[in-house]
Amino acid sequence: MENRLVRKYLSISIVFILAALITAGCSSQSAKERPGEETKGSLRRMAVTQGEMPEKPINYYAYQYYVNGILAEEVNDYYSAANAYERALTYFPESYEIGFSLAESYYRLGEPEKCLDVLKKVSPRDVDVFKLSAACYRMLEDYDSYKGAYLNVLKLDSEDAESYSILGQLYLRDKNVDSAIWAYAGLARVRPDDFQLWNQLGRLYVESKDYSRAKDALRNSVNLDSSLANLVAVVTLGDMYQLAQQPDSADMMYQRALKLDPTNSIILNMMVTRYTEQDMFEQALPYAKTLAQIESDDPAQLRRLGMIYYYVDSLSEAEKIFEQLIDQGDTHDLNYHFLGLIDSDRGNFEAAVEQFQEVTQRADSLPSGWLNLGYAYRKLKQPEKEIAAYEAGLSRVTDPDGHLRIQFALGSTYEQNGYFDKAVRTFEDLLKTDPNYHPALNYLGYMLADKGVRLQYALQLVSKAVEIAPRNAAYLDSYGWVFYRLGDYDKAVEYLKQAVELDSDPVIFDHLGDAYAAKGKLERAREWWEKALALQPDNSAIKEKLDR
Repeated sequence: MENRLVRKYLSISIVFILAALITAGCSSQSAKERPGEETKGSLRRMAVTQGEMPEKPINYYAYQYYVNGILAEEVNDYYSAANAYERALTYFPESYEIGFSLAESYYRLGEPEKCLDVLKKVSPRDVDVFKLSAACYRMLEDYDSYKGAYLNVLKLDSEDAESYSILGQLYLRDKNVDSAIWAYAGLARVRPDDFQLWNQLGRLYVESKDYSRAKDALRNSVNLDSSLANLVAVVTLGDMYQLAQQPDSADMMYQRALKLDPTNSIILNMMVTRYTEQDMFEQALPYAKTLAQIESDDPAQLRRLGMIYYYVDSLSEAEKIFEQLIDQGDTHDLNYHFLGLIDSDRGNFEAAVEQFQEVTQRADSLPSGWLNLGYAYRKLKQPEKEIAAYEAGLSRVTDPDGHLRIQFALGSTYEQNGYFDKAVRTFEDLLKTDPNYHPALNYLGYMLADKGVRLQYALQLVSKAVEIAPRNAAYLDSYGWVFYRLGDYDKAVEYLKQAVELDSDPVIFDHLGDAYAAKGKLERAREWWEKALALQPDNSAIKEKLDR
């Protein structure tokens, strides 16, 4: 339609000349008085523009009204133009140019229904007809017909960029990703040097989870423009390499993105998150430091930097940050949590207790606070306070997994401090909540076996733990030890041998030695006891066995 309008107004000067000549050569009679006269002057606008002669004689009056319509359009009088074109069409009803001009006038008058009625009779139904129809449908907010008109354009001209662009936008609005991909792929084919198109197409492929095509499209975009203007494509291409398990290529793209925009908080955050999720804290540290400088008023960034310093064993740097945050009035429980961990790592458990108590007061529903507090009391050899911490935690923690972890810690503390029956009850209560909690299955089974009580029940417990985690050396050790207590020394050796293949633990070595001794294989037994003693040289029980 735009091309036709250009042709139309380029031809205005020619029409003026022809109209003047025609007017000069005519009498003052009206069209009604001279209905039969014809002229060989061209009526079709294209013919006027190009100087072509019509294929057949054209009615003189049709031409005169047609020219009057063009002149009215020149002064934006579309109402008069429409009237003139209507009169012209009565003299030349098969004219494409008159019909199209009348339809245009109705469109400009804001009468899309009349425009569409005229266009239905216009022949041929070419690209311009369908585009003008589309404009009418848009005015009527009939978007299905609007799309249909542009699809018809593409049937006639598969290289029409405007149609692909508009269809792509419509499909995006309708969240029709597959159709939007088709439209933008067509547009990219027509305009292959447009980096933004390849960027858009790449993001659509990402949305449809077609990561291979997404990577190709984004690579095209970046190859066309790797400047700051195309930063999103650079970053997204890095993401695609990451998904394709090509970390080196991903790093290269992310580094390129940071060279384009070194202080981009989004990219820096992404880098910190990416590395911390992989426990690659050394790699995350420089990005976290930059972020903390850029967003110095955000305590969360400084707190994360402190956490990363802790994980790379820079305890003094981490301590400074968390103390600084508290001095600035930031009372987030993580500040006290990490200060407690730092004190624990330094062996200062009394200070650690103070920090973890602060955590439990500020966030009493978090299991880590109670677990860490109990651990600090354990290191201070204060079992009653450790037990009290776990019991308090059980009354406040509602998270199911956290509740189980505290319950497990309480059971093991009971057992280690001689409260055997309480330990059994605690573990059995835990297993009523989660029958597949394999650490408790193993711990309770081993406790019973070591005591030599309820051995069949112990066997069931440990058997289930091994079934859930068949490569766990501790569970295999417990399984072998239950069989040892049951007097099945062959099976005891079988599972204890599997355990020593997975872990060099003096307890497992000692158990395997006992199993061989029970089978009468004293030389093999001594071999494993010696290995156990090498790892625990102060173990008097093993020394006694070797001295026999």
